[in-house]
Amino acid sequence: MARRIFQLSEGLIGETVAIVSAAASAAVRSGEERITKSGIEALRYVPVSKRRRAPVREDLL
Repeated sequence: MARRIFQLSEGLIGETVAIVSAAASAAVRSGEERITKSGIEALRYVPVSKRRRAPVREDLL
């Protein structure tokens, strides 16, 4: 599960926090009360590099 979070976050700490926070909120709302691999996949989180403004981000780096 940690590897999947790392892949989605692309190593960015802010993205990691966003993913874990969203997964935790979803787990609590669903009544499961724990973060699972299937819960992370259900988020359908889009990594930074695949978002609409990804080319702008690349220009900044």
